[in-house]
Amino acid sequence: MRAFVQVIGSVFLLAFMSCAFADFSIQGLKFEDQRDMNGVHVENAKINDARVFHATLGKVIERPYSDVVSDILRFDERCNNDYRDKRRFSPKEFNCQHLNKNLVESIIIRDIKAPPAKAENEKERFLIFRNIYNREAFQNYDLVIFTEKLDGNKKHLAQISYAMMSDDEAQKYLATAEKKKSVFDVIQGTYEIEELDGGKCRVGMTYTTKTSYWMMTNGFAVGMIYKSMAEGTMSTLQSFDHPLVVKK
Repeated sequence: MRAFVQVIGSVFLLAFMSCAFADFSIQGLKFEDQRDMNGVHVENAKINDARVFHATLGKVIERPYSDVVSDILRFDERCNNDYRDKRRFSPKEFNCQHLNKNLVESIIIRDIKAPPAKAENEKERFLIFRNIYNREAFQNYDLVIFTEKLDGNKKHLAQISYAMMSDDEAQKYLATAEKKKSVFDVIQGTYEIEELDGGKCRVGMTYTTKTSYWMMTNGFAVGMIYKSMAEGTMSTLQSFDHPLVVKK
């Protein structure tokens, strides 16, 4: 599985575009305690008083490339309907189609200020406001950038990247913004989608977090965090096996 992600990553990350989120990189980190959990490769690295967790996985999806890309971009369809009473900005009667255990609501914001220089091959850029509940309430904005190009065989390659923003970064895009509250210093991830013959596509995923929160940097917490990351990322990837219901 790790080899699969490294191969697809070499296609996208080296030949596709410069990374849109350059503030934090795992390049050069010495990862330790690497494990494979139900098809997900997880690992972590200690950096001073902080710990970085990284997950990678990938699979071939038996659905057309364009349909999968469209479904990945529908971030508002991921939440936990059991937390509907905690929603602030979305209707309480709305039913998310994809379960995200700790996500109360995920609000897509396209009405943003003009961004800085666009990434190469950029197709779309928007924000997501995430309202989160895990024993207490948390919230943050993510910046999402969707890029796309054709390879030498005229097949589509797409990259959909997201990264949690600081309060200062969010204010560059919004006139008024909610204050970030998170136990994480970094949350970022990437979907890499490659069009294949026969109406199929290959999807690679990476997910990275960095935290200096004491309860999550101790060694005893590593197994618990691995389990949560493996379950969450695999659940997300498997959700693309089936199309979302298009609501009219």
